[in-house]
Amino acid sequence: MKLLDSHHKNKIMEKMHSILKLTRSVNLLPTLLLTFSGGFITNPSLNKILFSYPFICTNIITLLIMSFGMVINDIFDIEIDKLNNPSRPLITGKISINEAYVLCFSIVLFISILDYTLPNNLQLFTNIMLYGITIYTPVLKKIPLIKNVYCASTISFAMLYSGLSTNQELYQTIYYNKHFNILLITMRYVFFGSLKNELLLDICDIEGDKKNNIITIPILIGKSNSWLLINGLLYSNLIFLTFSLNSIYNNIYIKIIPLSSFIPMIIDIYKIKKSNYEKSIIDKTLKNAMGPMFIILLYMCVLSYNIKI
Repeated sequence: MKLLDSHHKNKIMEKMHSILKLTRSVNLLPTLLLTFSGGFITNPSLNKILFSYPFICTNIITLLIMSFGMVINDIFDIEIDKLNNPSRPLITGKISINEAYVLCFSIVLFISILDYTLPNNLQLFTNIMLYGITIYTPVLKKIPLIKNVYCASTISFAMLYSGLSTNQELYQTIYYNKHFNILLITMRYVFFGSLKNELLLDICDIEGDKKNNIITIPILIGKSNSWLLINGLLYSNLIFLTFSLNSIYNNIYIKIIPLSSFIPMIIDIYKIKKSNYEKSIIDKTLKNAMGPMFIILLYMCVLSYNIKI
């Protein structure tokens, strides 16, 4: 009997692990970092945001929408993943297609329940995000560059969603609120960084995408030109951040920390070129990008906390 119980527990644990892998639970912490930053930048008070129901609710909804998108993506890409990602749970059989559909339905149901308790303006944002994620894989993902821009926009949009949940007054003061200006600068940084990462992922998947007749930017213009585009995005991000910070603080010393965070990213990008676009180097670059992003988000939170309206 004990052996049966142990076997049953192992099965449950294995299933839970597969669900976490299917929903890309590894992305939960970076997502929370973004949403927390969005909330704190617009309302820099830990007491106010940590005890704010809309803030907590929008954070949970964002994580659920992200997880829903991952599951939907794997359902539609099951044939492609046999080449590009053979270790995915739907490919290995650890999660069945029916189980994936049940999981999707459960997530959407939970999102709908939580969304019902939010103010109407936030409900609109929830519906936009959920609709966009739903049509991404079957429609937008097939359009080169559009799919990359959409992914990057969704990631940066999550900060706005969270930010508006902590400061409803932004709707009236949006054009001259300095906290909102800092949020926009941060969102732009996240957008360019995410777009760069999306193109790097496309370079990783180029062989599998070719076999499945999927058109991406690296397939259209080649790896070398894609690398130039990625490099351009990185330097554009650096330039935009420099000028944006200058509009808030005309002090070079204050800008040293965020701008110096670009140095390791620039080095990693050139390592990719030197390695002839080796997948392991690209994977390492994507992981390393978390450090500079954390520095920038922390910096923007501190900047918002100390700024005078």
